[in-house]
Amino acid sequence: MRQWPALETAALEDARDAFSQALHLQRSARTLHKELKQAEAALATDPTDENYRHLIEIQAQFQDVQATEALIEGFGVSSGRAGRA
Repeated sequence: MRQWPALETAALEDARDAFSQALHLQRSARTLHKELKQAEAALATDPTDENYRHLIEIQAQFQDVQATEALIEGFGVSSGRAGRA
């Protein structure tokens, strides 16, 4: 996660966008983590190909969310940081 949006030099709009992004990603990760635990339990009690494929799908989605830094078009422009990491 980028730290600059939390600094006093960040524009309020960028700080709000960064917080919104972080909140969305956290909620998505929490939901997928619950689904992952359910898929693991389903596979443990009923080891079918369908349950295995579902587990793999949820794992991939969970990894994507963990690796994602949400991007908003124009994010950072207000703080003079567009295009910088």
